[in-house]
This record gives sequence, C-alpha cells and structure tokens, in this order.
Amino acid sequence: MEEIVHIREVVENFLNKTERKRKEKEKIKEKINEIMENLLEERLKLHIRLNKIYGNTLFFNVDSSGAGYHLFLYKKRILQEVRKFYPYIKSLKISVR
Repeated sequence: MEEIVHIREVVENFLNKTERKRKEKEKIKEKINEIMENLLEERLKLHIRLNKIYGNTLFFNVDSSGAGYHLFLYKKRILQEVRKFYPYIKSLKISVR
C-alpha cells in the first residue's frame, strides 16, 4: 500500500531542514568570527567580514586591497585554527568589495 504524502508535509520538512542548516551555518560563522577576533589586530578587524561559507571554503570580503594583503598573510594561521573545530574547511578566498 502506498503512503500518501501531502504537499504540506513535504514543504514543512523542507523548511525545517533548511532552517536547521541555516542555524548551523550561523553557529559556524559565529565561531569563525570568534577565531578571527582572537587572531587579527584591532585595526585590521574593522576592514574584514566573513561573507559566506560554501562547501569547504570560507569567503571573506575586505574593503581595501591593503586589508586583503594583510588577511592573506594570516591565511595559513586562520585555516589552522578553523580546522581545529571544522576539519572540512580547506580554503579561504578573499574579495575586495
């Protein structure tokens, strides 16, 4: 006997799953921002923002090429610290915006 699945159930399940993923990503972003807070100099933190996490890559926006250069200098150390908590993170990309 086939089980009848109502569209309402499908939509609710999808929305619940999406909300859980969103909350999980927000928690990860908070932890990464905490790591960045501890690693970077005060004046540099003002110019850097974690934009998104996509797959195994962190995407950062910086407001100047100078800030991007300084973030690039910290790249290896940032990845080492982040991987302690999230080993699947493999790379870091920087965009000047």
